[in-house]
Amino acid sequence: MAYETLLKDWGNPGVEWKDGWAFSKDEPLPAEWGNFLMDNLITDVQHLIDLTNAIDSDNDGQVDDAYTLRGKTPDELGGFKYVQTDTPTGAGGGASWYKDSNGLILVHDGEQFEAQPETGYDESDDLDSDGFSVSHESPTRTKLENGSILLINEQVVADFEDGNIDPEHGAWSWSAGTSHLSVQSAQVISGTQSLEMQSAGTDAVSTLTRDLPIVQDWEFAVQIGSDTANINDRTRFSAYDETGNRLAAVTFNDGAGNVVLSHGNGDTEISGGWAVDRTYSFEFDWDFDNNEFDLYFDGALEGTFATEAVASNFKEFSIENNTLNSGATRSVFTDDFHSGAREYGEAVISCPEPDTRIESWDVLRFTRTLAGESVIVDVEDESGTVLISDISSNDDLSVVDAATNPQIRVRLSRTDTANHPSFDSLYRRWTLRPGDTGVNLLSFGDLAGESIHEVNFTAPVTKDGQGRVTVDLDPRYINADGDEMTGDLTLGEDLLSPSGDSIWDGTADHIPQERVEQGHGSNLDADLWDGEERDTLEKRERRNSFIHGLLINRNN
Repeated sequence: MAYETLLKDWGNPGVEWKDGWAFSKDEPLPAEWGNFLMDNLITDVQHLIDLTNAIDSDNDGQVDDAYTLRGKTPDELGGFKYVQTDTPTGAGGGASWYKDSNGLILVHDGEQFEAQPETGYDESDDLDSDGFSVSHESPTRTKLENGSILLINEQVVADFEDGNIDPEHGAWSWSAGTSHLSVQSAQVISGTQSLEMQSAGTDAVSTLTRDLPIVQDWEFAVQIGSDTANINDRTRFSAYDETGNRLAAVTFNDGAGNVVLSHGNGDTEISGGWAVDRTYSFEFDWDFDNNEFDLYFDGALEGTFATEAVASNFKEFSIENNTLNSGATRSVFTDDFHSGAREYGEAVISCPEPDTRIESWDVLRFTRTLAGESVIVDVEDESGTVLISDISSNDDLSVVDAATNPQIRVRLSRTDTANHPSFDSLYRRWTLRPGDTGVNLLSFGDLAGESIHEVNFTAPVTKDGQGRVTVDLDPRYINADGDEMTGDLTLGEDLLSPSGDSIWDGTADHIPQERVEQGHGSNLDADLWDGEERDTLEKRERRNSFIHGLLINRNN
């Protein structure tokens, strides 16, 4: 059906309004008809938009759409980017504008555009070079691997393949009973060698201790070399917290021939018998928040049990080989001591000092791999006080004081230890004064093992008999303590560009001052200079230009 507007000619009465409501063009509208008019104007404009959207101007099957921009709705577009010249004037001026060269939005103050700040940045994709470093918490739950911070996976504490009773993992060591221990290859649980603990009619106990307590699970494998048949003999494997409270124990009883788990609610028989020289494996999967643990026996979940003591960690593991009652000599073999993968952990990234001319912090960017888990990033000051919690990549850093060199704390956690969340790279940006593109003294690097803090210039002035004035620039390196580092600076030899290359080649002889003066307006035409003189003069002019710029930047 063809579209028909409800709006009629001026003053023409019709069904849309009552008789007598007609009006002249110059008369004000009756309120009721005014509402009617506005409503139907909107309806008619909507119809025109729909017609426009149906036009296929180039007959390519794509029609215009007044509601989208290149097919995207306003919600899909998000923000917009309006780029003007670096210093808009005239019709190009506006209330604000986006500076494409540094990603900043500048605001007009009502009379003139503010001078535009410059930017500086540091970044790292390995987190361990160019002044970046990573500190791990204690006990360590994270690691830096291939430039990324990750949670530590399952750790081999000891497998005895090196023929030594000492654990391969440096955090663990034997704190008691080493005289009962040896490594042998005659009876092996896995690999080529296993640990042997021998008792000769004694109650022998050897204790393995970690330097700092952990909350991860604990795995080990055992073989019992003989059954003394004495009901008072036993082999027991026990776990303790950092204060020496026992958490749980597994006992192989001689005589009775069963295997018993001791836990917070008493003793539970987990096997009615055991065999000599057979390998048995165990895993304590701790849940200290609930004061309980899961026990895996030969890879199968035996159940969930309460810990014998209320504790928050695990630190010691003991092996008891008791043949005191029988007086027999017996060997117990153990192997494959493992601690489980970390489920959470933190690390702190320390960053190099920013440019000494920093005015304000601007933006923090980073990359992280969630892997279905959690990677939370906090911004802290140098003492660890949180300044911004749970910051997102590309977020604002301006709340951080320019005098602070913020560090980054990364908190990782996972519910599935098969997943590997990580923090991968870091970028920090700050602003400098408008036009501040002079030499950054930090970029000079180290000289004689000290960082250059500033370069000072003195300029003694002398006048010869002919009235010629000479200004002698005397630049000196100064370190952060205010001490002079090397004395006079020899331009072309000591002063280096940020890349490490000499800024000037100072090997050429200087042109006599008279020749320079003659070449600048005297009767001696500069075209008469030889090539070496011309090159040297150009170098001198570049040097003077650089020193002038450096002085300006240091004094602004």
